[in-house]
Amino acid sequence: MPLSDRARQLLPQARLTHFQSWQAEIPAELLMRFQAAEDEQRFLSDADLVAIALACLPNANPTAARFLRDDAEELIAIARADLLDRFPGITEPGGGLYPEVRSQSCWRDCWQFLRCLSYGVAAGRADYATPAGFEALAVVYKELEVPIAAMQQAIETLLGVALKRFPPEVQAQLQPCCATLQTGIQAIATHHNRL
Repeated sequence: MPLSDRARQLLPQARLTHFQSWQAEIPAELLMRFQAAEDEQRFLSDADLVAIALACLPNANPTAARFLRDDAEELIAIARADLLDRFPGITEPGGGLYPEVRSQSCWRDCWQFLRCLSYGVAAGRADYATPAGFEALAVVYKELEVPIAAMQQAIETLLGVALKRFPPEVQAQLQPCCATLQTGIQAIATHHNRL
């Protein structure tokens, strides 16, 4: 489905991750590492994670961020299987994730959400995403007729499966970062319901 002019204009703004609020508390060298990963739309590298660990940031968990990176494909596969089970026919003709290019976009978006989450987890900061980014993404999703209920379910499953792999004390530490993503996805759903 081709993007409208408005959606095309909003797409650059639909980047969720921002580091402006980190500047006073995160060393400049680490901020450059986070920004480089965001600019390249990749997970943090091993070298990035070592640098973060050495900085001893409060609540930082580069080990959990490494897990999210290394197990991203498996976590997304579980979320995908759950989604297909809960929304039978969604990838069939007439379904919200048909044709195949639409379902591939959904799984790619799950990967991107997990990538953004990993930045917050690595730094121990729940303020890794901007509401403006979610608002712009809501408009793009509306234009593309993304099945929001399905996307919400995929994200919930993704977060749930990821959190269950950590001990309770780590789950509690990561919950604020997960809540940022959950709140943003809920805002997208609310936006869709208003239109």
